[in-house]
Amino acid sequence: MRLEAYRRILDVPGLRSILILGLLAKIPVVAIPMVLTLHVTLGENLGFGRAGWTVAAWTAGVAAGAPFQGRHIDRHGLRPLLAVATVVQALFWGLSPQMSYPLLVVTALLSGLLIVPGTTISRLAVAGLVPERGRHTAYAVDSMVTNLSYMAGPALGVAVATSTSTGLALRGIGLLLVVSGVAVIAHNPIPMPTGQDPAEATARPPLRRWLGSGLIATFACACAAGMFSSGAEIGVVGALQHHGQMRWISPIVIVFGVCSIAGGLAFGSLARSPNCAVVVGALGAVTLPLGLADRAPWLALALLPAALLYVPAFAATAATASSFALAGTRASVMSLYSTALTIGTALGGPLVGAALDRGGPGWAFATVGSVILLVSLLALPALGPRARRDKPPSRQPSENLLEEPVMPALHVVIVDSYAPTLRLAQHFRDAGASLVRVQSTQEVPRIYRSSPEPGAYVDDLVYDGGPEGLKALALRVAAYRPVAVVAGGESGVELADALSAALGLPGNGVELSEARRDKYVMIKTIRRAGVAAARQIRVQDEAELDSWHRASGGRVVVKPVRSAAGDHVFFCDTPEESVAAFRKITNATNVFSERNTGVVAQEYLCGTEYVVNTVSFDGHHRVCEIWRTSRIAANGLSDLADGGYLIARRGEVQDQLADYAAQVLDALGIRHGPAHLEIKITNEGPRLVEVGARIAGGNIPSHAQLSIGESQLDWTVRAYLNPGAFHAGADEDYRRTRYVANLALISPVEGVLRGYRDLEAIRRLESFHEMQIYIQPGDRITRTVDDVTYAGSMLLLHDTEEVVLRDANTVRFLDGHGFYELEPEDGQA
Repeated sequence: MRLEAYRRILDVPGLRSILILGLLAKIPVVAIPMVLTLHVTLGENLGFGRAGWTVAAWTAGVAAGAPFQGRHIDRHGLRPLLAVATVVQALFWGLSPQMSYPLLVVTALLSGLLIVPGTTISRLAVAGLVPERGRHTAYAVDSMVTNLSYMAGPALGVAVATSTSTGLALRGIGLLLVVSGVAVIAHNPIPMPTGQDPAEATARPPLRRWLGSGLIATFACACAAGMFSSGAEIGVVGALQHHGQMRWISPIVIVFGVCSIAGGLAFGSLARSPNCAVVVGALGAVTLPLGLADRAPWLALALLPAALLYVPAFAATAATASSFALAGTRASVMSLYSTALTIGTALGGPLVGAALDRGGPGWAFATVGSVILLVSLLALPALGPRARRDKPPSRQPSENLLEEPVMPALHVVIVDSYAPTLRLAQHFRDAGASLVRVQSTQEVPRIYRSSPEPGAYVDDLVYDGGPEGLKALALRVAAYRPVAVVAGGESGVELADALSAALGLPGNGVELSEARRDKYVMIKTIRRAGVAAARQIRVQDEAELDSWHRASGGRVVVKPVRSAAGDHVFFCDTPEESVAAFRKITNATNVFSERNTGVVAQEYLCGTEYVVNTVSFDGHHRVCEIWRTSRIAANGLSDLADGGYLIARRGEVQDQLADYAAQVLDALGIRHGPAHLEIKITNEGPRLVEVGARIAGGNIPSHAQLSIGESQLDWTVRAYLNPGAFHAGADEDYRRTRYVANLALISPVEGVLRGYRDLEAIRRLESFHEMQIYIQPGDRITRTVDDVTYAGSMLLLHDTEEVVLRDANTVRFLDGHGFYELEPEDGQA
């Protein structure tokens, strides 16, 4: 059981106090039907029939009043309504003992209209405070608290009414309602979403936009769950009475209550909520055969599956309902949800009672179970994984990434947001998020110092280093109540892990942070998890490396344990070359302006290299794009990347890559956020080159978007800001609409660049889309040996694959010594 989910939820500021206030507000409300019944039957001696009408009038008021209350809360907030309601409840319950029966019925209806149930308050607060990804856990907690109130409220009401007087019990309910109302007014637990314009928050979207088939189906499921609540209670009593075993009522109620709490705990610990129609349908299915139990012990045993599903049914429907709430409709949605539950509860009792009278316990349970199952089956198509929530699907998923507000605050922290990942920052901004930038080092790495960076951040913080620095940074960041901490680049991965863990936000934890940066530990970790990996050694000295290479034979790769962009990666055919590479790497400064702290030597993986870009949330992995790289032997390197081609999602190779990538992500603990995996398909199968727990660089995701319509950038934003949409579409395959190739200019020369020949020939190619030149005339150009020494890059894009392949070959034909014109060296003409 993932108890960590409960810790994260209970750490949400304000939620614990809301649950306590909710319990205080629920106890008197759930006691009302029992106390009204006792007052009419015992206090007034008017019989159960008239008591039933009184309770029915109050219940009808609750059901009818909830939608109007919700509309008022959406427009004016909770406090004004609750102030009026508290006064009305004080008057009704204070005066009710002296009322005549007709007046009692009429005023009970009015009391119901103006009562604000504690369940509605807590559900609204959860929807406002808890991100959608964790609401099923929060609603599981709330449903378990509601269970406790049902255990305490009626029992307390009965005790007071029978030991003193029903009038005192009525006034006691009024006193508790006033106390809880004042406490809720003071606390005001339904806040305006942070950063949202109040006018926007109270603007009412058109009814057709938010009250769609999905929400109606959710209400139907909630109604069905309510039918079980009252129907099962009457069915159990009827069955025990039918078999003459009424003494079993208390033990069965206790066992049911304990098991329902256990089911709620298990449900809340799930990574995400199952489809609510499936949960409610399962509840109906296990209810069907309950009437076959002809002895109390067997009935108690048969009730266990239903008990385990009881809390999950309410939590799942509440979480689903809240996910449909657009700005300005949250209270309306959750109040209508309460009405659906009330209607179901009101219908369940008569339905089961009629079936009991006509056919006995077997028919009673079969009837209510069949109705619940039928409702859930009818609702399932509107709530299935392919169902759209409020709008038809868009050709550009990123355009309606946030069709609804799903976070109480939209602050996102990006660690090391530099030039390669500026598009990620912009995607978050486009989705409505405000950004806090954190710099993981005191100085900006040299490679990024000349890159322009827009200043559209609400704050710009620098990590001072060490545990105390992390603590201070976390405190400053926490003030923004961020919904996510994301690594903007390779250098920010470890700090993003630590910061998200310190703030209790979705992240990958710190236990395997080193394995996500250190190339040696990375391969060691996945091998330990049973994932096939290259043979390797962490090099301590030259002699050790020489010996290992001789024993391994063939080509090996020698590289720093912490770097990126192909920096100081050497392909060595002899031990002597390996030792020379070791000397060049040791104590050198890498692309992030850090001193190399170690060297790893690995067997050379012979095969085609692919790039798999993914995004994960709660361990659910989405393959965003797969690229096949092309490589050449040039400038003393035997394996220099010169291009990448976006390939289809499905195929024998792609399926291998996706399965292997998921194994690697799981082994490295990458459960949240983007990842960039480089994998080779060797004769022995897939083998990891390395992985970065961050967005792919080189604008690769943006290039994919030209063909797919979305990219790793969109899926990253979706995962953190709308997890429900992420989970709903993560398993769908991407589809290419055009063919894309990303090619690099491989400089074979060194000197001062005068200009490029044949650039216009490249621009005239049929599939040419755009070009970036990194080395300008007048600058010094060097031979290309890694990802940061390309002379330039270009994008080819076309509806026909053959055109892209032809033009790519043409580029490689043109790109050679004759392509680069150098200034004459001193002493040359």
